[in-house]
Amino acid sequence: MGTEKVKFSASLFKSAALLFLSGGFFVLSAQAAQNAQKSKELRVGLLSRESEDSLGMCARGRLMALQKLHEESPQLKIEIEEKKFQSASFLKSLNELIQSSDVNFKKPDVLMIPDDETLLGQAEPLVTAQHVPIVFPGSADSQSSFHLSPYIFPMGASVRLLARRSVSYMERSLEVKRLILLREVSSDRDLLWTAQIQSALAQSSGKVRLQEELRLSPGEALQEAIKTISSRHPDIIFASLPAASLVQLVSQLKAASLSTPVFAPYGRFDTNSELARGDEWVGHFVVSDYSPEDPHKRVQVFVDDFKKKHSGELPNREAALCYDSLLFAAKAALARTSKESLREPLLRIHDFEGLMGPRIYSSSLGLMRNVYLLRTQKEGLRLMEASPLKP
Repeated sequence: MGTEKVKFSASLFKSAALLFLSGGFFVLSAQAAQNAQKSKELRVGLLSRESEDSLGMCARGRLMALQKLHEESPQLKIEIEEKKFQSASFLKSLNELIQSSDVNFKKPDVLMIPDDETLLGQAEPLVTAQHVPIVFPGSADSQSSFHLSPYIFPMGASVRLLARRSVSYMERSLEVKRLILLREVSSDRDLLWTAQIQSALAQSSGKVRLQEELRLSPGEALQEAIKTISSRHPDIIFASLPAASLVQLVSQLKAASLSTPVFAPYGRFDTNSELARGDEWVGHFVVSDYSPEDPHKRVQVFVDDFKKKHSGELPNREAALCYDSLLFAAKAALARTSKESLREPLLRIHDFEGLMGPRIYSSSLGLMRNVYLLRTQKEGLRLMEASPLKP
């Protein structure tokens, strides 16, 4: 991949930002940082899919983090080398990025890859062998090795935590007594969600009773599931399904004159998605570790700035994760001694707070962030209740 180098100053920030969004290599540096002993640096190896939009949410979130660091930590010089990959060439591209032959870019201090646990599972042995940490913009709890690896630093809340909060919301806020689980059989992620919901139910007060778990094969029609739902009269359906299947479920429930609300994990539809808009979507629920309606000042400053830069568009969970990921890596770089790898200061961070709240690891619940109960309205997802963490 061709590379270019840009020195950032206040006057060049806008033009350099455009370079970043189009992919490439750049240096973020303040001209005032002349004292080499006080300056710090962070080298980031960034992998993104060939199909990924260079103006996408993750890139926008990362750019806003760069701007914040430029303003608040001018002593930190950040170098980012981006490499595009196709799914079949992921490991080859990752290895090339780690073993960069570019004389202007040394071995990265940290890697960032897309929010895809399949890719994370492929990357884990290589990054462990090469001693390069990954700050991962997502949750990482499909495999227990992710919890144990000292080279994986996820930013999203664990499914275990989100499932526990989901059951709590059902008990306290939604007064659910009868529950049906619905998932796709081929998805490890959906299996994890429903397994953790069942585990949370077993540890709860017992107010919510699981009536049945329905399993769908990929592409399987929903008619039989609708018949079961109609006969069992659940108060709510926890549906861990792909977005397209979730749309069909909501449409078919309406067609069958069933008013049973659906409760879904984050990511099944987006903050800005048309899938979560309109009359038929009113009255359903989502659990997430991010909400642009969080009243905390840091979140509202970010949301307002994002909307000004992007024609009123709301930043979604992906933007928040990528923003927090770069700030987390930068915090470690600023605390690093001259002889340390970045992994050591990353392991020492216990006071990070970002758009998704504090980042706290629990031996029983995994990675903890803020948790939000969102409700679908005509205009999209809206915050109903928050469970913020105390730092």
